[in-house]
Amino acid sequence: MNENVKVCIISESNLERDPRVLRQLQVLSKENYVIHTIALSPSWLETEFHSIKVAPNNLFVKLFKALLSFFHLYFLTERILVIRNWKIIHDLSGVVFDIIIANDIEAMMLATRLNSQKILLDCHEYSAEQHKKTLKNQLLRIGIAAYLTRKYINQADQCTTVCKSISDKYLANFGRAPKIIFNVPDYCDLCPSPVDPDKIRMIHHGGAIRTRQLERMIFAIDHLDERFELDLMLVPTNMDYYRELQIEVSKRRKVRLIQPVPYNEIVKKINEYDVGIYNLEPTNLNDEFSLPNKFFEYIQARLAVAIGPSIEMHRIVKENNIGVTSEDFSTESFAECISTLTVEKIEIFKKESDLIAKRFSNATVSHELEIMIKEIMQN
Repeated sequence: MNENVKVCIISESNLERDPRVLRQLQVLSKENYVIHTIALSPSWLETEFHSIKVAPNNLFVKLFKALLSFFHLYFLTERILVIRNWKIIHDLSGVVFDIIIANDIEAMMLATRLNSQKILLDCHEYSAEQHKKTLKNQLLRIGIAAYLTRKYINQADQCTTVCKSISDKYLANFGRAPKIIFNVPDYCDLCPSPVDPDKIRMIHHGGAIRTRQLERMIFAIDHLDERFELDLMLVPTNMDYYRELQIEVSKRRKVRLIQPVPYNEIVKKINEYDVGIYNLEPTNLNDEFSLPNKFFEYIQARLAVAIGPSIEMHRIVKENNIGVTSEDFSTESFAECISTLTVEKIEIFKKESDLIAKRFSNATVSHELEIMIKEIMQN
């Protein structure tokens, strides 16, 4: 172990289930650094783990936070959040870190109170508009996120985010453009699967989350011919919503709900399909600029892609000729877009996905991250 280099990763997440943060840990662990993590649960890659304390989510706390936000007393909200983790600050007061990686802007409250030579802020998405602009979210989340971003984004030695549009948004509103680190899977040495002209197999995978309106992809099947069939490989994140989807699926012969597989088996499982689909009508800015893991998993599985007109996904689809994009997010438009897919087009799109799979994989992105971290530590 290289005891001369000490690093710390801060994230309000369960590290075993956070692919983006796990990538950071894998890059650092290759160098045998002394790694501290501050999170909800350990990754088992670190040298030492510290349990982060988050604010309770009960009604009293929500009302108190809303009251502070209503009067724009964000500094008091920040102070309360810092005090909750004062023990970590005290316990690590004798440690000087060569670099701290703060995941999301809230982690900067801790990062700047620890002893470090350098700080890398991974903004992930756009914190200041992460949720739909309802009064509730404005009071509970958006105001404090914007306050923390204004205060801390320029205290980091380097920043990263998930896509170009969000980087541009940070530049326009906070004067700093984070570098882009895509959320991509590991590289898989696969070949495009053959296409059956009588059965075009489509797949969508992910969480059963109501705001994603997954039923609209089910409804699209009603507008397609007999060649097309759809499998939904969903984690029942919201059980009530999952049951509603089960009812809709039961009404249709060409749609199935299938059991999810472990994260590291997703790409190999979906490689047997022809088209990966996603139609996410945006309810907030991060939805508008969505560039999710599943999109890159479709590419890694060597699939053709059919999506709604999401800005970032559309950019990659068109630049690399890997699929089709609907005119708008309506069910009818999405179905019309899918109906243009012929066997010949699908085969071309799958071959193009094969050509770019290495570029949009962890093998490439982790190398970029590794270089970035070393440059920060040396400067």
